[in-house]
Amino acid sequence: HKAAVDMATALLGKGIDPATVQIALRGLYLQTLEFCTSQEVLRAVKGVANALIARRTLTGGEVKRLVFQALLTPNTDLDNT
Repeated sequence: HKAAVDMATALLGKGIDPATVQIALRGLYLQTLEFCTSQEVLRAVKGVANALIARRTLTGGEVKRLVFQALLTPNTDLDNT
């Protein structure tokens, strides 16, 4: 919590009041929840995780390909695999 408050304070300015920092952090938290629960992001994380289990290492290009593939693939019933 302290690290998040310190980071928000640094980004918003040192003279910012605590209520504004709290509002900013709450907004970022809600955006993060929305982002992390999207089907596309979950598919991307699952794809990278499965590739890491299979190969143990991935290049940056491989990770990018897996993420873009997941983000560009339409939602299907295959998400439960």
